[in-house]
Amino acid sequence: MIERQLYSVSEFCRRNTISRDTFYKLLKTGRISAVKVGGRTLVPAEVERAWHASLPIYMPQSEHLIQASIKRRLRIVDEE
Repeated sequence: MIERQLYSVSEFCRRNTISRDTFYKLLKTGRISAVKVGGRTLVPAEVERAWHASLPIYMPQSEHLIQASIKRRLRIVDEE
């Protein structure tokens, strides 16, 4: 299967479940880039991949608590 190289703003937003407003905010702040082809704004596939790679990793609260508990235990061991 051939992967598309360019996506319209609507396609990009639908693929990434973001609004057009969010897309243009990201574009304005430089977090993503786009190209103009005629009057159309298109997002290259490599820009989409780079944006995905730049997103922070979500850590559920329970995992955060487990890590905090481990850090507390390590501090207790270090102090003894």
